[in-house]
Amino acid sequence: MENRPRSVAVIGGTGDLGSGLAWRLARAGYPVVIGSRASEKAVAHAQEMARRGRLEVTGAGNVEAAASADLVIVTVPFASQQATLESIRDVVQGKIVVDTTVPLMPPKVMRVQLPVEGSAARRAQMLLGDEVRVVSAFHNVAAAHLVSEEARLEDCDVLVCGNDTAARDVVVALADAIGFKAWHAGVIDNSAVAEALTSVLIFMNRRYGIAGAGIQITGTPTKEGWGPLQPAGTGPPPGGLAVRRQRRLRPGISSIPDIMACGSRAGVCAPHGCAGGQAVRPPEQDAEPARA
Repeated sequence: MENRPRSVAVIGGTGDLGSGLAWRLARAGYPVVIGSRASEKAVAHAQEMARRGRLEVTGAGNVEAAASADLVIVTVPFASQQATLESIRDVVQGKIVVDTTVPLMPPKVMRVQLPVEGSAARRAQMLLGDEVRVVSAFHNVAAAHLVSEEARLEDCDVLVCGNDTAARDVVVALADAIGFKAWHAGVIDNSAVAEALTSVLIFMNRRYGIAGAGIQITGTPTKEGWGPLQPAGTGPPPGGLAVRRQRRLRPGISSIPDIMACGSRAGVCAPHGCAGGQAVRPPEQDAEPARA
């Protein structure tokens, strides 16, 4: 597969997170196949989305969608993860599968509860096998902001984990293409951090009345890799990812990356449209964020 996938399937693409990612990808020029357990639901959803603009979006059942695309994004709740991955396992061999699953276990979604495998992404890798390059991403992104044209996705960072560096490169570029700042965050086991952060962000939403909290990585990159697939020794591209990151750094910040909370509440970070916890929920609710 080229660095830019020729097509992307979004499994669970009729749900909040999947629908938002599918729309953003289609707007960025990617041919998108929305997958659902019910193919007719996926077709109807794709037709409705295509009417929002001249977008190349089609719908199919989950297995057909996964079989047809170069890259597959899985956007289903933790309770549905195993069954979904088992259903598409045979047709995704040799492909990149992006797992967005957060192990939220209602009703205590503000408490970190990682699975026995260590993370949902590691669980996905074990279920799909070594021939599938599993990459985890998009855990701390609010679905409501993905579908909003006013949301500033560039203010919300995405941590990308996976055992295959080249596969991570592809997903970092994909996230950057739809407006995020994406960072290599190491091997698949490190996905536990991003997954656990979602429960923390849900708690912060409630405690501080944030309309969805996300993360930003602070610090100035000093090595290659500040942008997707940047050739060694060429320096940051003019107006590129490194420049955008540097522009928002505060004076005195260490060059060592630190994670900081960001949100739409002044006093926590500059007001913007960044959000986390997969979907915006009223502060008084302690329920699983809406997902596919």
